[in-house]
Amino acid sequence: MTTTKTSTCPAPPHKLPVRVCLDVEVVDKSSRDIDDTLLLLLIAGDPRFDLRAVTLTPGTEAQVAITRRILTRAGRSEVPVGVPLRKENISENPLDASTKESEVRNDLKTNSKHESQSAKRNSKNGSKSAKINSTKLSDAAKYLGGDIPSSLQQDDAAELLCRVSDKETVIITGSQLTNVANALQQGMICRRWVGQGGFASSSVLPEQIKADDIETTTSYNLNKDKAAFTTMMEAIEEGKQISEALFVSSKRHADESNQMSAKWQARLKVAAEKQAAGAIVNKQTPNVFSSGSAASARKETLELFLELCSLGYISKDKKLHDVLLLAVVLEPSVCSWTNGVEVYHAGEGKWGSRMHPNQKEFPRISYCHDPVAYLEVVLPLPTAMETVVKREEAQLLEAESHQEVKGNKVKGKKKRR
Repeated sequence: MTTTKTSTCPAPPHKLPVRVCLDVEVVDKSSRDIDDTLLLLLIAGDPRFDLRAVTLTPGTEAQVAITRRILTRAGRSEVPVGVPLRKENISENPLDASTKESEVRNDLKTNSKHESQSAKRNSKNGSKSAKINSTKLSDAAKYLGGDIPSSLQQDDAAELLCRVSDKETVIITGSQLTNVANALQQGMICRRWVGQGGFASSSVLPEQIKADDIETTTSYNLNKDKAAFTTMMEAIEEGKQISEALFVSSKRHADESNQMSAKWQARLKVAAEKQAAGAIVNKQTPNVFSSGSAASARKETLELFLELCSLGYISKDKKLHDVLLLAVVLEPSVCSWTNGVEVYHAGEGKWGSRMHPNQKEFPRISYCHDPVAYLEVVLPLPTAMETVVKREEAQLLEAESHQEVKGNKVKGKKKRR
């Protein structure tokens, strides 16, 4: 059967704030990444979101403590936190033991190879900052955890999602699909699911924008629980519990606007400073950031983001995969989409997408984004502030250049010795 590629944008929210549940893998001492935590930080402090619940994977005490500290600092201490409490888990239903063991070995081998190649590239380019630094992540977890007790009451993640999600709710997933899939099996419904994972294969891209012939690649989030992915896809195809599904293909969004570049840092710093002065007014929703409690929460979370940067917990050029989800929820048009795709596991930890044989509108998968629109949605500023951002970016780049020259001189002296 011949299928036709269509590319239309999902509808934006019909009103603000958007009712959301956030399902993430917040950083702890064993975590490999911090971008889920940054997504939580930005959403918790953003008055454009009505945050109904935060569910965690795997749900360690450290993760709970960090989540509660962020929610408290954002003035949202009443938001319930869910962790996987029930022993029964769909991810424990393997196709068969030997198949699962083989796939796990292949996934680990593929991911290890990918990270090794990435590390070699960073070393070759003289950059150590893009590597995953487990010590820094552990320190960041301790810093964020503070003195908030983790022994406070937690809900079961799946039961919590069933209780608070309804036909007006958007579920945002920045990690594996276990919690959401378990909730679906218990009857959860939602208006839209937005998740980071999968890959927009070359064959589903419009001809005019194809830049490669890559059909499959690794997808860390989907690899971690394939049974949960199957449950999700069944619900998406049925269309009764999940009305719309949007896969954000992070490996198609690798550019300066989606990493901790000088441009990102400059905009973040100006946004935090102007928010502190009560100067932020969003173009679509005037004064949404300038009311008392909202302005205070926004200021607190942006300043905490800056603290993590200044303390070195967010490395230079760190990829911000999950932060793009925030922009997609508020303004889906920041991305370009292919409609009616089928996301599939190709084996050995590789994932791809192809056109669905039934040509359904959903799920959709993203393949590129507008870098200017993306930053304007995530960190909105009045137009007059753009000049200030550019000036701040120039100063950051100059400081980085001086630091690099200084480092090279030190290396030269060591070699001469």
